[in-house]
Amino acid sequence: MTPRAKDGDDDDDDLANRCVPALVHGVADAVVEEEDATHDAQSSCASNDPLHDDESKTPTPRAPRRRRADDGTRFTTAPRPLLFSMLWGLLFSLGPWKAVTAELNDAGRDLSNFQGKHACSRDVLMATPATPAETASVIAAFARVRAVGVGHSWHAGLFCAGSDASSVDVVTTATRSVKQDEARSIHWFPYDRVGVGGGGRRRDPTTIPVAERSIVSLADATVRVDAGVKLRHLLDYLASYDGDGDSDGDGDALQSSNGQSNAFLSRSDGYTLPAVPWFIDQTVGGAVATATHGSSLTHGSLSSQLVGLTIVLANGTVASFDERTTPGWRFDALRANVGALGASHLTLVPIRPRAVVDVTLRIVPNAPVRKTSRTMSPDDLVRAIVAASNAMRRCERKHGDDAESAWACAMDDDAVRGLDETQFFWFFPLNKVVRVDFSHLDALPRGVTPSRLGRATGGRRRRNLLGGAMPGRGDFGWDSVTDERRTLPANLPADLRDIVKAQPPDAPRDVTERFRIMGDNGLAQFWARQWERSTSVNVESGVYDARDAYLTMSEEQYDAHDEFGYDQYEVCVPLARAGACFESLADAIGPSGLSRGFRSQGLVRFMKPETALLSPANANAAGACVYVNIEDFKRHATAPEGVNVEFLDAMSILRGGDCRGRLHWGKAGWPEKGCFDGAREYGDSWCEFGCAVNALDPTGKFKGASDVFTWDGVDARKCCDGDGKWKGGDGCACELTGRGVDARTGARCDVRW
Repeated sequence: MTPRAKDGDDDDDDLANRCVPALVHGVADAVVEEEDATHDAQSSCASNDPLHDDESKTPTPRAPRRRRADDGTRFTTAPRPLLFSMLWGLLFSLGPWKAVTAELNDAGRDLSNFQGKHACSRDVLMATPATPAETASVIAAFARVRAVGVGHSWHAGLFCAGSDASSVDVVTTATRSVKQDEARSIHWFPYDRVGVGGGGRRRDPTTIPVAERSIVSLADATVRVDAGVKLRHLLDYLASYDGDGDSDGDGDALQSSNGQSNAFLSRSDGYTLPAVPWFIDQTVGGAVATATHGSSLTHGSLSSQLVGLTIVLANGTVASFDERTTPGWRFDALRANVGALGASHLTLVPIRPRAVVDVTLRIVPNAPVRKTSRTMSPDDLVRAIVAASNAMRRCERKHGDDAESAWACAMDDDAVRGLDETQFFWFFPLNKVVRVDFSHLDALPRGVTPSRLGRATGGRRRRNLLGGAMPGRGDFGWDSVTDERRTLPANLPADLRDIVKAQPPDAPRDVTERFRIMGDNGLAQFWARQWERSTSVNVESGVYDARDAYLTMSEEQYDAHDEFGYDQYEVCVPLARAGACFESLADAIGPSGLSRGFRSQGLVRFMKPETALLSPANANAAGACVYVNIEDFKRHATAPEGVNVEFLDAMSILRGGDCRGRLHWGKAGWPEKGCFDGAREYGDSWCEFGCAVNALDPTGKFKGASDVFTWDGVDARKCCDGDGKWKGGDGCACELTGRGVDARTGARCDVRW
């Protein structure tokens, strides 16, 4: 293992405690001093800091985060201004910068990701249907269709329906499915679960937009919600839900569908989901479709938490599927369908169970959770993963092909079970790791209540160019396009001309600025320290309700970094391989090695084996795995855009033979055309999904612009039955032809297992 570096070894290490001149090329004498560790020191550079010259330019301070100590004592953590916010505020105040546009679901956006990158062809059209019936009409009118949310993706091949005007991306954020008859204007506003400064009065949940787009059933322990609702908004709504608006009655002594008494479910602490991801500013439908996840060896990803959905199929049929009545093989295809089977309009996501878990994922209250964090070395992280990996390997050898028994065996081992819900922040340039563990509390000491102020919206800016109203069908924020090359298809039905529009003439609209010092490897430790400080509030130990305990990106953090162009990558490394994989990665990362290509922390999480066919953690893919999420902030900081060699070398390790990490469907790093071999990475599950595609989308309407979804070499007529189920058998090996050669260069592809 690479020895741990001492603080101060690099020349840039002291930058965190002094002024940083000339933050960006051409901006001279602009200085900002970072807050000192006690948050009490006054900036010696304040007189030179434009943020302090004009009070109107000062970012709105974050509401203090309050929590309870175990003995009931309340104490407050001082606000921690993010250096990112300060730097961006400084840059914005010093020069003529382009106006910040909105996310995909707001006016003025195009078909690119949330930063205006990874764009579709400008000829691809956009549609905002209000109902599933309108969605069906759009699908019928176009040869290629994809459903999209707010653009939080780095995989344009799956984001984009095609490359010309016969393709349309259906924006789901305004589509009403759950309560179509009650549709009315939806307005954005901060989601304060408790009236901060207002005596703690609870906001009536029926006034929250999610209440108009969801139905909570305490009897079934589910929430039914439109796919276009943001996950953050859903979580905040559930946490404020006390059963008053429940159609099942007052919530007392309700019986679930399996006969279990749910008398404990009706309470004022609200509810939450079993396991949630770090990034929650994405739509529920998109998160479910891509197996978006937190860290859970018990509950799995959001795809595993799915118990039902309504979907518009390629033939225009609006179909509903339920976990209890749909054949398991078909529902497993729908769980993580990556939009390849149709346009989803609602999902039924089970609300958080605490004590027991079964296939239907029961509900319990938004219960108290103790969060404990500690700092360690990368060696400590590697040792923990090696121990769990060795246990997994022993169980696989013992049980052979019986994957279910092997996993049960592994969960009996303390080394594996002890990582359930655990998350690690790995600050590569600092040679430092923060481990965060969670434990559920059946009860708190008398008089002690976990705080629910930890997620106050603070200075979060709602970038809605419509003045508050959620966009309707025609609210795209630009005039009709008259360019002949970009007009709507002549054969487009008249009733769709208010629903379908072209992208704005200046698409794609990149909302980032090239921040060149982000590309300087000599400042890697400096930037890592900013991310370390900005995330310290997330990992702070204490007792909270579950919604606030688990690690999720705050709105302030989202705002602080989303103007810096970056690409996010994530791989699911099989747990049985993770020990050797992390040893190789840690040796290569070292303080003087690949770490200099990183700015933000890596996020390490753990996932149980999943049945969803396209989950990277499917038993035929990675199975139980260690997810590694890393971000490249260097590539987009250089002009022209360069190559972050150190970062890509780290990705090569994670994708290579020792690790064999499967890629997250919504993240960057997908191979060149011709290189991805789904059968090699997903085994028979790939062909099982292919049979479902053959049955539900035989013409490839939802295939997208990528060449990922191919089953060349597999005879669907022979190997799939009439219902779309994979039969296998003689002559039906799940092996593809025409893969492994870069279609652009003709060279062999890099990843060869």
